[in-house]
Amino acid sequence: MKIAIVGAGSLGTIIGALLAKGGRDVTMVDANEEHVKALNEKGAQIVGFMEMTVPVKAITPAQMEGTYDLVIYLVKTTYNHISLPQIVPHLHEESIVLTLQNGLPEDAVAEYVGAKRTIGAAVGWGATWIGPGVSQLTSPADKMTYDIGELDGKMTDRLKKVHEALEPAGVPILTDKLTGIRWTKLLVNSTFSGMSAALGCTYGDVLDNPKALTCVAHIANECLHVVAALGVKPDPIQGIDVGILGFANQQQMQKTFMIYQMAFGPHRALKASMLQDLEKGIPCEINTINGKVAEMGIKAGVATPMNDKVVEIVTACQEGKLKPEMSNLDLFVLPEVPEGPAEPTRPAVSSAPAVHAAKSKIPSHKRIVTCALTGSIHIPTMSEYLPITPDQIAQNAIDAANAGAAVVHIHARDPLNGMPTADLNIFDQIFEKIRAKNKDVIICITTGGGAGMTVEQRASVIPRYKPELASCNLGSMNWGVFAIAEKYKEFKYPWEGAMMEMAKGFVFQNTFADLFKMTSIMAENGTKPELEVYDVGHLYNCGYLVQAGYVKLPVYLQFVTGILGGIQSSPYDLVNLSSTAERIFGKGNYEWSVIGAGRGEFPVCTQGLFLGSHVRVGMEDNLYVKRGVLAKSNGDLVEKMVRIMGEFDFEPATPDEAREILGLKK
Repeated sequence: MKIAIVGAGSLGTIIGALLAKGGRDVTMVDANEEHVKALNEKGAQIVGFMEMTVPVKAITPAQMEGTYDLVIYLVKTTYNHISLPQIVPHLHEESIVLTLQNGLPEDAVAEYVGAKRTIGAAVGWGATWIGPGVSQLTSPADKMTYDIGELDGKMTDRLKKVHEALEPAGVPILTDKLTGIRWTKLLVNSTFSGMSAALGCTYGDVLDNPKALTCVAHIANECLHVVAALGVKPDPIQGIDVGILGFANQQQMQKTFMIYQMAFGPHRALKASMLQDLEKGIPCEINTINGKVAEMGIKAGVATPMNDKVVEIVTACQEGKLKPEMSNLDLFVLPEVPEGPAEPTRPAVSSAPAVHAAKSKIPSHKRIVTCALTGSIHIPTMSEYLPITPDQIAQNAIDAANAGAAVVHIHARDPLNGMPTADLNIFDQIFEKIRAKNKDVIICITTGGGAGMTVEQRASVIPRYKPELASCNLGSMNWGVFAIAEKYKEFKYPWEGAMMEMAKGFVFQNTFADLFKMTSIMAENGTKPELEVYDVGHLYNCGYLVQAGYVKLPVYLQFVTGILGGIQSSPYDLVNLSSTAERIFGKGNYEWSVIGAGRGEFPVCTQGLFLGSHVRVGMEDNLYVKRGVLAKSNGDLVEKMVRIMGEFDFEPATPDEAREILGLKK
């Protein structure tokens, strides 16, 4: 695929460098001749959260020749009338123009290049242009997401092509909710970008100033009122559900301040691109951002005084009447907000809930074997047998069930390159193919997803399939999966190395807000959560969920051991987990299973049997059936586990016995 990055400024320099490093045929196009010269002579240099210099090819718009298959369009909206006509002669009938601009840019781009060529994406990270050839990445590498979608919300083959093209430059995510995500990004830009430009400061400076942060809260609230009046639902980016930023009283507004700190804290170093433009003395996108909120507010009949004030100040700075500096904060008059009702109290977490579950009639020597088929941790480079396609995943499920697994735990992967995906069309195929051959095995579906997926993407499988079981991770953690790939120097697909590198700075996010949302969705759809415990503290999180009414007893716990960043697989760790669970929940109020990552799989499962656990094996957790020998199927791993169980007079429970043990309804 022949790619052009048009507007190779702060973001474009980084994207171009990473695509070139990933082997893509990419040309960087920018009107700044000095920048183009530096890129060609010295390479594209990335500093900040990433440090590298990559040789690249760069040209000016006048030097463009031939046609491009994909144009990644990053030019400021203020220059559309100049830049877009320059692009059109270099497009063929099937060319794709991916706009990564701020605001709601797709319609304006489509007016020049045609709607059938236009797709959009919201960028979840930031950068600052340092000088010719140099750009600073101001967000952590794991935040480098792109939510990509068609104007009509359809999931198309060309989206998958763009997804594959962008893999070396971060985490591309396909969405059927581009409009909602665009509005979320517009809210984000109008708040912190707007205030950064008006006050001449970074996002961190806004976060640290109480009045500036209060202005942010009001700007967001106005935006939410506008979209509500327009009948649009903002959709999450990177797990940020902006709907929780709305407020009607001071108490509710105060709660949003902590959310802003958590959500935007990782981007503290970011300086708004509008401010960068003001400092260069060139027109900025204020009318595309806060001005767009004000414009749509007029259309919806909603007043937007705080957004209007940002537009007024930034416009005055652009005209030389004001300077972008913190003293401009005095120009903002904060609206009055009512006090609000008193905060209701939450019940405390007791050490042992009093309710006891009815005892199962299934004999205690019967234990549930779960097989986790593919997961999102292992990469295709590690094993040629790792199931990737729907056919492979489904056949592995059948093999595992035939070998004795009562439960199969499924993730989905892109069949073209094995990258973890939340694509419901792929999950559809996996479900259909499993059920065509086995109607009894329990399907436990993931809500862990893969790196960069939002809570909504992770949970979308629940209302779709209403599964008997679904995983639910009980807390945030450092996700040190990069360690398992350190011995590999070359990768089968570009995304693999990028994901492993990203994992060094990745926090697997499962906040209490996420847990409340996830468990509520499961309850609404009759799905029992398989509560994944990566450390002892997660058990206390689960205790709180029980006391607060989000989860009902008896709970089903899955102890995940051996992941760098969580508890390990020693006997001491396992005893610690099991004894703590009994102390918190009380005997009879929980069932538990155990996972051992990598070489710990069979030892920890065997130990767990004697402590009263069920067991999980599978290629999500371990690729080897014995030292140095890759498992050719998940069935191999289940067969070995069942053989070990038999040596100690344990037997695998049937699917129906597992349902009785866990209290499931088929």
